Amino acid sequence: MTTGSWREELIHSLSQAHSAEQVFAQTVARVKALGFEHCSYGLCFAFPITQPKVRILDTYPAPWRTRYREQGYVSTDPTVLHGMKSPMPVVWEALSAHNRRLWEEARGHGLVHGWSRASRGELGVIGVFSVCRDVESISVKELDEIEPHLVWLSEHAHLGISQRLMAQAVPKKALSAREIEVLRWTADGKTAAEIGAILQLTERTVNFHVGNATEKLGVSNKTAAVLRAAMLGWLS
Repeated sequence: MTTGSWREELIHSLSQAHSAEQVFAQTVARVKALGFEHCSYGLCFAFPITQPKVRILDTYPAPWRTRYREQGYVSTDPTVLHGMKSPMPVVWEALSAHNRRLWEEARGHGLVHGWSRASRGELGVIGVFSVCRDVESISVKELDEIEPHLVWLSEHAHLGISQRLMAQAVPKKALSAREIEVLRWTADGKTAAEIGAILQLTERTVNFHVGNATEKLGVSNKTAAVLRAAMLGWLS
């Protein structure tokens, strides 16, 4: 299959996919055709601020998946830390000096030679795409041949998976125009009384709109509501 034809096939199948899992399955099939045993895609949401939500789809052995979660390796994984700083692709060997314990345990589960790349999307979302195999390191010659394919696949995975997962994260009830307007003024530091004077509303009505927005956004106070709405792009 030529490069153009498999890309067209993936684009078509992407339009037919209803879930993040279906998009990931399409990506995995192509990754295996390129000679890799395993594939993963991890998505980090921008909220909540203190403990951003992380969603990971992978084909890694179940014991490694459990170990990775129990040890909280997502916060110290060199491929993730690299992706947070740079969108440039990286071969795992280049990161081998960082967190040796993680790499030793990964190798024990057959995750030895790999490649990773991060993609950045809307609303501060970052996705890290990785492929790996147990035997045969990735030579410079092979990398020259397959990296364009891998970069394209990483974007395919990020676009398809992030869009579907973000759709699940967005509140089911959209904010009204008035609720957005009130939150905008709140973001500028205005009190309910000041917003009421600006919009010619009673202070009670302003607080009513803030309360509704807070409930719709699934947060506990107006500060969190402003941050969540801003991250969702509703205050711009």
